[in-house]
Formats: sequence, structure tokens, C-alpha cells
Amino acid sequence: AWNHHLPEGACTVVPFHELSGPTDLGSTVGVTLVVDEAVLHDGARMAFTLADEQNPQALVFSADHEILDSDGRPVAAHLKPGWNRDLALGSAYPGPVLAIRNRHLAGVLEDGPPSSFHDLLLRATAGLEADRIVHLPTVLSSTALPRPVSDPMAVVRATGLAREAVAVDERSGACR
Repeated sequence: AWNHHLPEGACTVVPFHELSGPTDLGSTVGVTLVVDEAVLHDGARMAFTLADEQNPQALVFSADHEILDSDGRPVAAHLKPGWNRDLALGSAYPGPVLAIRNRHLAGVLEDGPPSSFHDLLLRATAGLEADRIVHLPTVLSSTALPRPVSDPMAVVRATGLAREAVAVDERSGACR
């Protein structure tokens, strides 16, 4: 019900696989919700729009999510801490939804589409201070996919490490 009162263009939803290269987003206000194989809960767009309005310094927003079983029933909430660069290098721990301020997303996409959701996270947060990345401690989406998802090549690009220096833990799937 909250979504009916959003200003035009305040919060656009884009599936991750539809992200492409450079866009004209830089001239638009608001945020884009990039969703990776998840279902947004009612009110998620409004929650991210309000976070955008209340945190003018922030460029990237994330929120908690829940895991669904094969029948679509919630089995566990995946609650996360605030921004942690070390955790982000290991995996896309913020979850399956990122809200990115449009002008910032336009800059991220100038180098072409990200190779993975983990790559998007690392590119969108590169060089940002923690106060520019806001976590909403609310469950705003659901996914059946196990999390976290990691991309060793995204870590190599983000850190400048040699590919041989980045390993994927077989148990957790996180980069180390």
C-alpha cells in the first residue's frame, strides 16, 4: 500500500541481470533498487525511498532479508551488521537487494555492466566511507538462494591482488 504514494522516479526496481552499461541515470533523482533473484516485500520501495531522503550523504543502501524453503515459507531471517568492507570482500553479504543513488549508479555503470552481484557491491562501494553506505535493519526481501554469493574476480579487481591470492572457501562459498 505504501508504494502508491511514491513520487515519480523516486525508486525504480531493476533486476540485476537487466543492468547494462552507461545510462542517463546521473541526471535523475532517487534510487534504483537492484534485485538479485529476490522478492521485495510490500513497503520495501517506500523504506528505501525514505532512507534515501533521510540520509542525503549516503550513496548505497542495503537491508536484511529472509530465506524461503522450497514451498516458499520463511525459514530464517538473515540479519546483517552495518557496513564492513572486509565482509564485503568475502561475499555479497548485504543480501540480494541494493539501493543505489541514481547518479552514483550511473558512474558505476560507466565501466560496463557488473559481472556479478558481488562485483556490483564492490564497485558501488569502492572508496566510500562507511557513512555513505546505510544498512536498514529491516527484512525487506525474500530469497530461496543461499547467501552469501562471492565472485573471486570481482575481489581481484577491487583489491588489485593476484588471482592466485584469492581463494573460495568450499564450506561457506566466501572469498578469502
